[in-house]
Amino acid sequence: MIKSTFFDSLLIADSERIHTQTLYWILSLEENIFSYTEKARFLNNLFNLKDDITLTQSILVGTEINKIDLLVRTDNYVIVLENKLKSSEHSYQTEKYYNAIPEEYAVGLQKICGFISLINETPLHKAWHSISFEKLLACLKDIKWMDNNARELIFVEEYIYTLQNLVNAFHAFINDHKSFPSVFIDGSKTKFVKVKHENSVSDYIRINQLETIFQKAYLMKIVLGLNEQYCYVGETRGTALIQINVHHLEYRKKKFNLGFQFQNSTLKINLSKEGVATSKASQLDYDLISNFESKFFRANGYNRFNKPKTKAYMSVSKQLGREIYLYDTDELSNLIKDELNYLKSEATEFCKILNYEIAENALTA
Repeated sequence: MIKSTFFDSLLIADSERIHTQTLYWILSLEENIFSYTEKARFLNNLFNLKDDITLTQSILVGTEINKIDLLVRTDNYVIVLENKLKSSEHSYQTEKYYNAIPEEYAVGLQKICGFISLINETPLHKAWHSISFEKLLACLKDIKWMDNNARELIFVEEYIYTLQNLVNAFHAFINDHKSFPSVFIDGSKTKFVKVKHENSVSDYIRINQLETIFQKAYLMKIVLGLNEQYCYVGETRGTALIQINVHHLEYRKKKFNLGFQFQNSTLKINLSKEGVATSKASQLDYDLISNFESKFFRANGYNRFNKPKTKAYMSVSKQLGREIYLYDTDELSNLIKDELNYLKSEATEFCKILNYEIAENALTA
């Protein structure tokens, strides 16, 4: 059940900046409302520490310091918090921000970093702690406020209800994705063309445009069961995808990735040059394109060949038998495993063909 809050009414419940600034404000509350002891306990709970963080004087906090969302300094720690609601980590943010703390804030202090996300994502940098919105919610609920009549606590309570709405919507979807087809259908649509839903949770997802991040959460659930090393979940134009690089190969002194991709209802076997974002289609030569097409096009049901356009990327693709939200999670996971096993069984032969051509061309040059 969704209970509309002050933040919901202002249409700011989905704003990462609002969540960061609200946490900043809460941590800045005066001691007659939020004691030093409780602030320290809140931070220790957030990081699952046992009284490691101490606080005996006014807490120092700041936002957007060297692009760090929220920086907190206690007696013995400098704490970095990165807040993600509808977006995921990009451009190695956790690594950059770990090294971006100004020296004047960190002198003589231990460093600890928290990556806060609605869907409990794992940060790329291992030094960071993954903190879900659900964990943040529990820690805020556990705070013992000094003055229950303080006007500030009205806004704290509204923020707690707002977090509860987000967490409830996430759990409703992840526990029963089949009941939320709009999550998979509307991710690429603008909010102005999405249709209002009678179901309050579905409409909450629509209003706050949570479709794409929920798609990512569902695909992350599938990825956990695949046990693949070179695997990531991303998105293009509002639709989440899984990309798995199955084989790294070198062809004519250029490095390429042979991989598998799953997006919406489409399965792909793809070949791309490493650093594809800055590549050019011309870096895929005729022999490479021809051999890829010959090997994978019209094999195992891959009935469409997608030629290189602007980037050094090409693929063959096929469609699922039905829409993604109609599959059970285990069924979809097993289907992807079957496709990966097929690709792995063919990858070695494909690489042998390329190596043979390189040797032949070298002999006849």
